[in-house]
Amino acid sequence: MSVWMQQSLATALSVAAMAKLGVTHPPAGAAALLFSTGQYDWGNMLFVLVGNIIAIGAATVINNFSDYRHYPTFWGLRSISAIIQRCSSGKKEKKAS
Repeated sequence: MSVWMQQSLATALSVAAMAKLGVTHPPAGAAALLFSTGQYDWGNMLFVLVGNIIAIGAATVINNFSDYRHYPTFWGLRSISAIIQRCSSGKKEKKAS
């Protein structure tokens, strides 16, 4: 498969998966595009992951200073179950129609 096809598919599939799960994040689509070129390896992916962890940590601290905002509103398994319910409710709606 040519490089441009790999890049197109990686970006499209990552954005589609994020949209289906309700967690769209445009920089994640850009990361899929970059890593699909083959110029980057798992070591580079580690830097992206560490950067995301730092950003989420900073967002958590900053947003929880406010009395009006709390980030995130739930943690752990509840968030996974919410994603699963969101995906399964879409299937039920398709079957009903």
